[in-house]
Amino acid sequence: MAKRPSRKAKSEAASKLAEALNFIAPAYKDGEEAYKAHARLAGKMITATDGVFSAGHSVEEELALCPHIGRFIDALNRAGSTLALTENENGTLLVKGDRIRATVPCLAGDQIPQAMPDPRCAAIDDRLKDGFARLLPLIDNEGERVVEVSVLLQANSMTSTNGKVIFEYWHGIDLPPGLVIPKTFAAAVAGCGKKLEGFGFSNKSVTFYFEDGSWYKTQQYGDKWPETSHLFNYPAYPAPVPEGLFEAVKAVESFSKDGLIHFHDEKVKSTYDKYQDFGSPVYGATFDVPGLQKGHSFTAKLFRSIEPVCAQLDYTSNDDRAFFFDETGSLRGCIMKARAEAREPAPEPPAVVAAWTLPEGATGEQVGEAFASLRSGVQAGTWGVPEPSTAEAPAGDPANPWAAIVGTVPGFVDIDDDDVPF
Repeated sequence: MAKRPSRKAKSEAASKLAEALNFIAPAYKDGEEAYKAHARLAGKMITATDGVFSAGHSVEEELALCPHIGRFIDALNRAGSTLALTENENGTLLVKGDRIRATVPCLAGDQIPQAMPDPRCAAIDDRLKDGFARLLPLIDNEGERVVEVSVLLQANSMTSTNGKVIFEYWHGIDLPPGLVIPKTFAAAVAGCGKKLEGFGFSNKSVTFYFEDGSWYKTQQYGDKWPETSHLFNYPAYPAPVPEGLFEAVKAVESFSKDGLIHFHDEKVKSTYDKYQDFGSPVYGATFDVPGLQKGHSFTAKLFRSIEPVCAQLDYTSNDDRAFFFDETGSLRGCIMKARAEAREPAPEPPAVVAAWTLPEGATGEQVGEAFASLRSGVQAGTWGVPEPSTAEAPAGDPANPWAAIVGTVPGFVDIDDDDVPF
């Protein structure tokens, strides 16, 4: 049996170029303005920018071209064990490999903005990378406010929020105050395999340098974050998360009519659907959690979002929020509780006001007469139930420190243990 031809390894030159191109790829935006899909090769550097995010990486090739990033990567990945790059007379880039010969389109140099890093002014390390990775899950790509789509980077800590939950990570590095970093930059830094080494900034931008001299730069948001430290300035008494708590939230969430879950003694309950005949809910669920204390309600989706960073929890010492901490003590946060609104109590089962005895083997006509008689003997509303009260929720603290950060948390129907028969 003939041996299958062995696959040739990619040439060292192709591998290094591909590494540089993959490094700058976060700045690659195809289908938008042409410059966002092209890189600049000049002075043994390759750079790219989308107007907000920029990147630069050293290369060995001495070329002065602006090739299309995606096509260049495709050609390099298929070059095999040999690689030759040639600038064509028409300004395109010819890539030759073992079996491939590809022409990569290029832009003229004056069609791409020059991307330059901020001068290096301080040393940093991978604590910033780790912090970005911890905060990223909370940042909302669809957020409408700057605080929801950015990270606040400052001396010793960084912060993110979705408007109802806030994370603060302690990195311990001395940095300038109030650096408002877009999520794209934080994600690129967190996902980079290179070690962080240097920092530079200006009034409008921030640059991170890696150990090999490569760099990522971002424009800062012009809008500033409001002050956040006071959100945590309350006594907190964290304890290990009750065993099974997050499992319980996931178990009852789909049974909740409004997405809220409620802590009761030793259990988590969903918000039940409105009462029907005789005060029975249409649906609802409860899940046992030994050691849980009653009287606290949360949006289930929000509460689930803190699971990866919640090893210690204090949900009892503050009326409108719960505090949590990760297993290392380097991340703290708080989550807003849902607010209560008034609800009329479940009705008592109605007294029997009409009855009809049907003979054995009653005909359909006799059954119809019986129901007609019963309906005439029951007063309007006797079998119904009151709708939930439209009374406004109790007013919160007028000096609520969350006002500048958080969005609206929906109200919830206040449930007593005796209200739900499960």
